[in-house]
Amino acid sequence: MMKHCWQLYLSGRHKKALNYLKKERNQRESKIDIDPSNLGSYILEARIQLEMGNEDTSEQLVNMLTTVIQNSPHQHLYLQVELLLLKARIFLVKEQLSIAHDTLNQVENVLSLIKVQKLQLPLLAEFHFLKGSYFHRIGRLDAALDHLLQARTWSEQASYCPLLQARVLMELSIVQGLKGELEISRECCELARVILEQLHNERELVECFLIIGRVHLLRHQVERALVFQRKALTLAEKLGPLSLQGRVLNEIAVSLRKKGDLDRALNAAKNALRLLDDPRRKILVSSVLENIGLIYFRMGCLDLALTNLNEALTTYMKFDRKLDRARVSRIIGTCYFYKGNYDAALQHLYESLAMAQKLGAYRVVAATILNIGHVYVLKGLLSEASALYLKAMQFYEKIQDKKGLAFCFLGMAAVYDEEDDFDIAYKYYQRSLEMVEELDSVMELSKVLCELTTFLLARGKRSETLPYHERLRRISQLHPENLLIQKRHVMTRALLLLTSERLRSKFHASELIQEVISGAIVEDKLIIKLKLVEADLLFYEYQLSGERSVLVELKEKLNHLEEHANHFQLKLILARIWLRKARLAAKMFNHERAKDLLTQVRTIAIEGGFVRVLKKVEHEIQRLYPQGLIDSSSAREGALAQKDVKRLFEPIVIVEEVGDVGSREDIPVMFLILLEMGPVLYSRQFVPGRFLNDQLLGGFLAAINTFSHEAFANYVDQISVGSFKIVLKIIHPFILCYVCKGEARNALRKLRRVEEALHQDETIWNALNRSIPHLKEEEIKRLNSLVKRVFGIKK
Repeated sequence: MMKHCWQLYLSGRHKKALNYLKKERNQRESKIDIDPSNLGSYILEARIQLEMGNEDTSEQLVNMLTTVIQNSPHQHLYLQVELLLLKARIFLVKEQLSIAHDTLNQVENVLSLIKVQKLQLPLLAEFHFLKGSYFHRIGRLDAALDHLLQARTWSEQASYCPLLQARVLMELSIVQGLKGELEISRECCELARVILEQLHNERELVECFLIIGRVHLLRHQVERALVFQRKALTLAEKLGPLSLQGRVLNEIAVSLRKKGDLDRALNAAKNALRLLDDPRRKILVSSVLENIGLIYFRMGCLDLALTNLNEALTTYMKFDRKLDRARVSRIIGTCYFYKGNYDAALQHLYESLAMAQKLGAYRVVAATILNIGHVYVLKGLLSEASALYLKAMQFYEKIQDKKGLAFCFLGMAAVYDEEDDFDIAYKYYQRSLEMVEELDSVMELSKVLCELTTFLLARGKRSETLPYHERLRRISQLHPENLLIQKRHVMTRALLLLTSERLRSKFHASELIQEVISGAIVEDKLIIKLKLVEADLLFYEYQLSGERSVLVELKEKLNHLEEHANHFQLKLILARIWLRKARLAAKMFNHERAKDLLTQVRTIAIEGGFVRVLKKVEHEIQRLYPQGLIDSSSAREGALAQKDVKRLFEPIVIVEEVGDVGSREDIPVMFLILLEMGPVLYSRQFVPGRFLNDQLLGGFLAAINTFSHEAFANYVDQISVGSFKIVLKIIHPFILCYVCKGEARNALRKLRRVEEALHQDETIWNALNRSIPHLKEEEIKRLNSLVKRVFGIKK
């Protein structure tokens, strides 16, 4: 009878198993016998009650059995471990994590008294499985992975515990997915699926289908995810438990949100919340609230999003769910970014980053760094933003996330756009487009097409824009239910209409811009751009009509934007606002005010490296005041530029002497390999102490080379800064850079030797030429050895 009950338990037919157990119990004495064979039926009942969601009943049975064993004159260590493991599972289900941890420590103490035999292998497997589950819940993914791998080993060596083996594989799949190992994650859940289908365990198959769906979502395969989630829903509705149906509906809502079908996503999530209306399911409820918050975020309802996200965060904090806290804190920070509250955004983003880094949650780390980069662009901290995007790229490459890489490329494109390097910015936009075209997601594709179209239109390249805009138009027609895609299309259509010479088109564009701004928020920086375009249209209207009401509206909008930009120190936005205010002041014949504003814009542009803004302000100065703002304007600009360059190299000069300045031989200071567009792939410093920002130097050298090639049709090969020499060699698409002190006569020869060595070493050359600019640890070691050999470095 017991064997039959176990078969029913393994196949997930819990009610039937419970009925058989009660029937068997009625056939013998009601008093619990200390004979292990009789205790086994009660332990199985406790397991079944736990599987059915009756945690309290299960705990009562375990406590009763524990008392029986403790009062027995015999030492039932095996049963003691089994009961303690069952207790630990109950505490994990009830989210009493600290008690679960203490219980698992007790298990470890008792296990140390038992000699490992084949009979004990399932106990060891379950112990490591529960330990891994505990570490997963508190966000320590590396520790979780270690225990789960041990659990897999023991469960495979055990004679027969297929259900535990499947559960270990499913937990492994989740952890590997969070760490970015998507192929391993997929393999684990497929193996679990085979075992569960052999057991005919439909209840566990629901869990397995949900995990397979998550793996597909991590690969951005939304439709594939929905296939498995709908299979899970069919089984859950057949099995009956409302909490299980609620969990599945929430997973479906996640996929619908990622697909952009927001109304259906919200409806599914609210139904899930209704089904999970149980005080014992607080973590599940919080996951639904998190999802609802994200749906409202996508809809542009940011206050509703924050309400739900903060409620979820409160629960995660109460139960010490660190990984969940890190993830939700990042989303809250992004919400504040979209609301324009950049201080609150950075506070939450940095909190998220600190937690995610400690936990080794690379996906959250990468997304948070990317979001911080977006804030830095608006604040005008371009070099810092560029370094953050490159760092995020490294993480996204590690976890093979093409969506994240595509958004990093968008960020880099925005930086180079502000630095007025059209060619490199355009290349990054094209790389981003190529990346999202490999994904099964029209959401990401529409985002890149929108930003690329906006970029080209701002540059006056209308003909190049048309194919991209047409693609976005077709996507919007195919997905009329997707509000974000519709908004992106309307916005780019408005900007395209602005390029027309007809007044009718411009006024229609103005109406469309109002529609986007007043409706759901699309993208933060694009909304700010639209508000500036809206101001330009009002200025144009005022020039045509001269109506005072238009002037009043224009001033109000510019003042509101200026107040916002001042409050959050958005220097890039301030420069653009002041440029428009200067035009308006000149139009009103307030030339002193106009000159003052233009001077401030030029200062900000020079100090921030906003080359595009600087060109615009210089054009405006030349147009309005051909004689210049002040007699010493050129000298002042030169002084500012010189100050900026001096600030770049100041760390080299002030840190320490690295050798005899009068030496005729070059003394190595630093070697870099960077892309012609600026990002540093490899850097090696030859003196102790960190004294030079390699990314900053890389950006400077890329700018110098671009300028020299355009101005003189040649590249710079040597720069002197005090006693330092910077020697450069172009090997397309890279720049080799050698910083040294003393005479540099041998420096170029050394760079030629590096070039020859790179071409000869196929491993390093292929690594440098891969599509994503990032070297692996073993490749860096190999390159270090090459550099030491060429430059004669002993250590």
